[in-house]
Amino acid sequence: EKYAVEFRMKHKNGSLRWILARGEALRRSDGKPYRMAGFNTDITDRKTHELEQEKILIQQSKMAMMGEMIGAIAHQWRQPLNSLGIMIQDVESSYEYGELDGEYIKSFRQKAMDKIHTMSKTIDDFRHFFSPNKKKEEFFIEDAIFESLNILDSQLKIHGINIVFDAGKNKKHSYVCHKNELKHVLLNILANAKDAILEKKLRSSFIKISVDIVDDNLMIKIEDSAGGIREDILNLIFDTHFTTKEEGKGTGIGLYMSKQIVEESMGGKISVSNTQNGAEFTVCLPL
Repeated sequence: EKYAVEFRMKHKNGSLRWILARGEALRRSDGKPYRMAGFNTDITDRKTHELEQEKILIQQSKMAMMGEMIGAIAHQWRQPLNSLGIMIQDVESSYEYGELDGEYIKSFRQKAMDKIHTMSKTIDDFRHFFSPNKKKEEFFIEDAIFESLNILDSQLKIHGINIVFDAGKNKKHSYVCHKNELKHVLLNILANAKDAILEKKLRSSFIKISVDIVDDNLMIKIEDSAGGIREDILNLIFDTHFTTKEEGKGTGIGLYMSKQIVEESMGGKISVSNTQNGAEFTVCLPL
């Protein structure tokens, strides 16, 4: 009956212009169409503004994720830094009590290097997470999940949040896409689940993850035990800048960008629903 479509055309001066074409079929009394009526509108200025806004949102999302990662690094570094501090203080005491022999030095060196290696690995995880990989690659979904979990590992352990993820019950699932983009989505969802649990101050909590094949789609489900999302705002979760967090504790940009990545870049779908335990996010990727 009616149509509306946006497309680009080359102007006679060589520039590209965005056009919105709208129209409808005019019909006789018997229903047969006899004419098309409609018009074209140059919407280049609007599209340029939208594309600029999209770039700003992407940058905001990266900054928000950077903050999440820095927080994760701080948590993961705290324990080895404390250990190194104790070890260094012990050197002086050992010297005073005459225990500073070759065996002590050897043990000190080994323990110190182990701590430094742990801290270095954290930096490598951080660096690789944000490294641009413009080419699609084949990888196991389970590996991407474990790499995303590793970023939050210390925070999850400190707060007693159990991860329920039996990746070994079936064979691993391979997929081809931009791996870091998917890890970005996974980390956003996992970080939100962690924050929701901490906000409720639960004594016993979990995040459950599953990967399955359903109707030629790869389904990744992430469920938390934080009680769920209010029904009246459930359909707003992926909107730009919408957040359930207190002011200063989140912008809401993460889930919006996750939706953009999954649906625009990967051709999939992302959704959220409530279970008897809490909120469950589903990432559906076409095989």
